[in-house]
Amino acid sequence: MSFIPDTTTLIQFAIATVILAITPGPDMTLFVSRTLSHGRATGFASMAGALFGTLIHTTLVVVGISALIVASPAAFFALKMFGAGYLVFLAWQAITKGSAFSPEKKSGPE
Repeated sequence: MSFIPDTTTLIQFAIATVILAITPGPDMTLFVSRTLSHGRATGFASMAGALFGTLIHTTLVVVGISALIVASPAAFFALKMFGAGYLVFLAWQAITKGSAFSPEKKSGPE
């Protein structure tokens, strides 16, 4: 039994991987919006935060913690509830504090 896929499958996988890699996603939207609204330093800080989160998640996958959490229904439910609670907290912050974005009015010929 061979686990190596045929050449056609590998080429299709490579094409799909390249397309997905060059497509901007939610991280890119975050970086651009933070950079435009708060400046370059905040954009870089957002990028560093996203990279750090990816590093933590990848480390947990390699160590096997992610598999243990998914295998335990109670732990997985607790993680989902924590995530939902955090999203509610972020929504509450956004509603009560409003947006910090205020575009500058440019003076020029009208």
